[in-house]
Amino acid sequence: MRPSPIKHHKKQWWLLTDDTRTPDPIHDIHVPAGVTSMPSMPPILLYRHYNHPHRLRHARTWQRAHRCRYPLSFAWLPSTRAPLTTSALHIPAPLLATPALSKWGLYLRYRPRLSCSTSAHTPRQFWRAHKTAAIDSIILAPLFPTQSPASRPLFPYFLALRLAHTSTKPIIALGGINATTSRRLRHHPFAGMGAVDAFRKKNHTEA
Repeated sequence: MRPSPIKHHKKQWWLLTDDTRTPDPIHDIHVPAGVTSMPSMPPILLYRHYNHPHRLRHARTWQRAHRCRYPLSFAWLPSTRAPLTTSALHIPAPLLATPALSKWGLYLRYRPRLSCSTSAHTPRQFWRAHKTAAIDSIILAPLFPTQSPASRPLFPYFLALRLAHTSTKPIIALGGINATTSRRLRHHPFAGMGAVDAFRKKNHTEA
């Protein structure tokens, strides 16, 4: 695998919603001023409320709450379509190995310019995602211990660093990202860092 020519000196923040930890992201999530100081790299809003009864309307309301300044990435499910305002699509890792993938491909046929990300919680999921041509970026999670009630085993840390240096696709670090752990990743070529708790209002100083 050839090393990526993109060094990613400036890392893009990803703001993620979570059904359990941010049940009301419209009011619970705060975007610190330091995150928005680079107009050329606005943070990406990744909407992941999989169980919300009105996902489309809720996602649009969340985006409007941030004055539509940030790109909206929508976590795709076979049972729902993405809002027209979305600029990217997020494919949960399990869907890459299910028959739902054919329906996802049909969706992309009508919106070919839509960028796609996916998550990888194991090396096997990473290589599956890396071989999928339609996937543009991969979120590795969790890299550090997290407070998530559904926390998975940590992704091998040194393997994540090696993938960040050699992968031909942008890698996003997720899981336990705060002021301390983000400094550990600062000099490694991750394209971005994602967080849930770091952007909660009571913890916004950590980001």
